Amino acid sequence: MNKLFWFPDPLEVSCRLIPDSTGVVILGRPDTHSTGRKGISFAIPDGTPDSNGAALHAGDGYLPEQIRGILILNGDDSFLRVDDVHYSKPAPPPTPIPVPPQPPLPKDPFGIIQAVYASGHYDLSTKGGCGTFTEDCVTALHTTHSDKWGHIQKFPPQNHWPEQPYVPGGKVHAVDAIMLLVNAPDGTKAAIYDIILESESSIAEPAFNLKDAVNPPLWYYPAQ
Repeated sequence: MNKLFWFPDPLEVSCRLIPDSTGVVILGRPDTHSTGRKGISFAIPDGTPDSNGAALHAGDGYLPEQIRGILILNGDDSFLRVDDVHYSKPAPPPTPIPVPPQPPLPKDPFGIIQAVYASGHYDLSTKGGCGTFTEDCVTALHTTHSDKWGHIQKFPPQNHWPEQPYVPGGKVHAVDAIMLLVNAPDGTKAAIYDIILESESSIAEPAFNLKDAVNPPLWYYPAQ
């Protein structure tokens, strides 16, 4: 039996030899050449004509490549006299979809509150929607307007969010109101503000209404 050795890099590349004369697919198998070099070999069936064209395909996890030539049969030293090589390029990466730049948050408290509402999905007809909206508003105000914005601590059975503290002994806060601990540089007065009009109802909407004087012992940040 004739045998064609091939030495791909890496060795695990799957290779197939297909003589033109028979069309039989011959799979490459791991093998060691008489010289000690490791590679793969193709066991060429008896009856395969000598000096006929053949194609060698490689791929299966690697960029496919096809090589054609004349298959010369010479026992274990059979070889493919290559005269036709096909190269291919990988498909270009998909063009990234540009992400439009996010506009900066407004600088005034109510503008920031409105921007938070416009950027999320808050169902202000529910306690959870109001509580989540309030937390996101406090975070945005605290980081972009004044670090003196915070939550108002509540004590059950007062209306509060979350329903249970995040951690044992954790605090819960107002569902629809926030506190500015000291006057902000832009003149916003230290106070407690309602930020949801008609909270937990079908007509609820963002607001920014001064409600009460500041109450420092109840201020805390962050929510979690």
